[in-house]
Amino acid sequence: MKIDSVSLREYVQNFEQKTQPEANEEEIFSLDSPDPFLTISVKDRSGGPLGFLVIDTLIPGICSGGIRMATDVTVEEVTHLARAMTHKFAFKNSFIGGAKAGILLSPEVTPDQKTEALELFGQRLSPIMKRLYSPGGDIGVGPDDLDHVKRGAGLHITKSPGMYKGGFSTAFGVFLSAKILAEKRIGILSGCSIALEGYGNVGRHLARFFDREGCKIVALSTIRGGLHSAAGLDIDRLETLADEWGDSAVEKYENAEKIEKEDLFTVDAKILIPGARAWSIHRENAAKIRAKAVIPAANIPVTREAAEILQSSGIVYIPEFVTTGGGILGGQLFNRGFEQKDVMHIMTKTYEIKLAKLIDLAEAHQNTIEEQALQIAKGNFIRGREAAAHKQNRTKYYFFLLKKEKSILPMIHRAAGKLYFRLHDRFAPLKNLLKTAALADVFRYTLSDIKYYPPESLQKDTQSSLIDN
Repeated sequence: MKIDSVSLREYVQNFEQKTQPEANEEEIFSLDSPDPFLTISVKDRSGGPLGFLVIDTLIPGICSGGIRMATDVTVEEVTHLARAMTHKFAFKNSFIGGAKAGILLSPEVTPDQKTEALELFGQRLSPIMKRLYSPGGDIGVGPDDLDHVKRGAGLHITKSPGMYKGGFSTAFGVFLSAKILAEKRIGILSGCSIALEGYGNVGRHLARFFDREGCKIVALSTIRGGLHSAAGLDIDRLETLADEWGDSAVEKYENAEKIEKEDLFTVDAKILIPGARAWSIHRENAAKIRAKAVIPAANIPVTREAAEILQSSGIVYIPEFVTTGGGILGGQLFNRGFEQKDVMHIMTKTYEIKLAKLIDLAEAHQNTIEEQALQIAKGNFIRGREAAAHKQNRTKYYFFLLKKEKSILPMIHRAAGKLYFRLHDRFAPLKNLLKTAALADVFRYTLSDIKYYPPESLQKDTQSSLIDN
């Protein structure tokens, strides 16, 4: 469905469904091109294009996803990004719809012009932001930019710890994905050579994680170009230069070969991390990749054709909705009041269990990791929709949970977790007493879907027949 922002208010006022009736999990979790629930075009004051919002799924009556700002962002790109958000939320067992927005704006505009455009974008989408869509940051849109969008929409602005630590959380999830995959398929991570596309909000944290693990960053790129050194780049030096020069740090770095940013994908490195714009790995360069594994730090960095080429070449590819989901999980944990050390502990255990299980299942069923991850996400989606149907009546919902979990202990943990969050920094002794129960609630939440994963003993043809029936 396509609609413009002028008729949006009337549409939202007439919207009564908690979950759109068109939501079809077979289509949503296929590898076909996405057919989103709603596409909204946003006009500037002169009637020209300012941007767009794509809602892929609306479950249960809400959706979330970042806003990307660039001169060349397209509806097609944002549509695929919105579908990736649906997959990401579902795989992480977070029952919320996927969405994404794009703003057409040049980086050369003045700060006042940028603020005006961001506030206008929020104003145009105000009805839907107030009721259906929760925006987040993305390429070109940081926390302060997002505040301008929310201000334009008339939303209450709060400083979310998860938003400000989103790059850290996403990077840590990608790092954990690389570490677990290395241990399962290509040996220990320490000593591995890494080629990293993108050295920004996520890439800088990621380079530091790999460096501390004893890996060598042998190639790195920004929008200004790339660097290559078989001996490994000096991450401390890069950080100092990036603080002063931003993306131009690659031009100022010495003692490394200057390369075109496109050449990063063909260097001799064990792990390739695509971490910039969409579809940077495509039919033309996929066959030239020399890495043993592709582990994304960006959304939809691999085209469908390229994914098939990687598979036929024996290169392991973990889809981005698995690897980059740390931004969601970490954000939720920071927003619940957990300290960074606790967040890293929870994320580490969660990734160790779920990603290792995913890789084993894919091998046992002779699926690609992407196909297996989509099956898991679809199962979570179906169960989440069932749970949401009970939430309209709180009493029935609690009886539903009690029947499902067969114990009152999870409810006690859940109550402790909510109280832990509400205490913030007050009543430290009480908060410390609640911490164990709050952690138990988090682990129950993050790992509750693991019991539904299919057993390794099932063969692929048997599993397919079960799904078909």
